[in-house]
Amino acid sequence: MTTKKVKNRRATGTGQVRLLPSGRWQARVKFQGREVSAPATFDTKLDADLWARQATLQVQAGTFTPPEVQAQQVRRSGQTLGDYATTWVAERNQIRQRTREGYEDLLRLYILPSLGPYRLHELTPSMVRTWYSAAPKNTQRAKAYSLLKTILTTAWSYELIDADPCRIMGGGAPGPAPKIIPATPEQIDLMVPVMRDEWKLTVLLGAWMAMRLGEVQELRPADIDLSRGVINIERAAQRVRGGWIIGPTKTDKTRSPAIPPHIIPWINWHLDLINDRGDNPLLFPATHGGHLAPSTFYRDWYPARDAAGRPDLRFHDLRHTGLSFAAAAGATLKEVMERGGHTTMGTAMRYQHSLPGRDHEVAGHLSEFAGAAVIPLRPQKQTG
Repeated sequence: MTTKKVKNRRATGTGQVRLLPSGRWQARVKFQGREVSAPATFDTKLDADLWARQATLQVQAGTFTPPEVQAQQVRRSGQTLGDYATTWVAERNQIRQRTREGYEDLLRLYILPSLGPYRLHELTPSMVRTWYSAAPKNTQRAKAYSLLKTILTTAWSYELIDADPCRIMGGGAPGPAPKIIPATPEQIDLMVPVMRDEWKLTVLLGAWMAMRLGEVQELRPADIDLSRGVINIERAAQRVRGGWIIGPTKTDKTRSPAIPPHIIPWINWHLDLINDRGDNPLLFPATHGGHLAPSTFYRDWYPARDAAGRPDLRFHDLRHTGLSFAAAAGATLKEVMERGGHTTMGTAMRYQHSLPGRDHEVAGHLSEFAGAAVIPLRPQKQTG
């Protein structure tokens, strides 16, 4: 099969990448006078570049081992799934810390206790099915299976095993997502008074600005531009083991949604409330001054949602609420994407829900649109 050469082929020291006819990317590195390819192709040019760059550094340092030699070494050593999976997670340099910790938890709690001691080449489809059947039937099982399959697919692509033993059709499917019912404006008004003064604004920012909790936790006065009537949402706080990480938003996309005029007085009130807390402090700090822990926040959130008759409501559901409000107010799909910081239309669509009574409003607007063009009904006289 011939490969499609691209003009922007990029060399990184002695490594280079190229686009294949399949649409995937191949990475190679020069080693001992020959070109050595990565053991698998990559979905994106960024991933291929990363492999080529790392391989180049290893060649220059004299530590590079060709993939086929690595496979032979692993087969001879009888490496266990536990050892390989732990190394696999450690080598995922491009994932976020929270994601890494999630992988580690899935391995520790679900995968390694049963399958970890087995050597890679010992794993069979029957063993995987037995493990899967014994696991609790919940979303964590689906996530664990997806992680296991990804790890073993990598092992297969590196020729460490002869075949991927994960063959359960739909094993990684989490099942139907719970139906999310957006809050109503009346329910939001019932929740706000229950929250302590320092946190009342969080409910309004979640519901009317479609902000994630991590974005609210990291919000500061300098992010609020009342002269333009917008909030600049550029960072998010994330709780990890041992502390906090401050980084970009979930999609790495900054946004500056306009503030609905009816919550501007609440923002001014809150800014007055914290005006003696130093230069550009957190808007919603913990009592010790650091970031507000979710467990602490939920002590107020749970009674607030109960007061509104919505014990099912998660704080993140306020984001669904806000984007549904925007769509109901006439925002286009592109405008909803910009307001929510989404990168794909599919993601934005998941946040749009039908609001109670909205269909009757739409029907009324259709009649208003028709206007004088509607031909009045004139019953015909009956002839006798």
